[in-house]
Amino acid sequence: MALKLKAYTLFESVVAMLIIVTVFAIATSSIVNISDADDSYKKVNALFMLEKMATEMKKEKNFIDGEEIIEGIHYTRKAEKHPEAENLIILDLQAKTESGELLFEHQEMVLQ
Repeated sequence: MALKLKAYTLFESVVAMLIIVTVFAIATSSIVNISDADDSYKKVNALFMLEKMATEMKKEKNFIDGEEIIEGIHYTRKAEKHPEAENLIILDLQAKTESGELLFEHQEMVLQ
């Protein structure tokens, strides 16, 4: 009596490798999407913080230059008088990462 061995065929092995490669591709794209979502969250958060700062400065009429670091994001406020009009102020608000990359910049003219 001949001994019968159980083994995988070449076709079965290729199909298994294709399944594994597909799972790795999906996992890699998920990881990339998660890291991009974190960057997007930081950018949106920085945008809302700049809008809040601008609103507070206009409401309180407190046009003083300053810098703040909130949650690892460096916010810079500058208020300059408009060169051609005495009653206009140019607000320049910036949000940068710790490495110095500009996330958002908000510029606005305000009537004093």
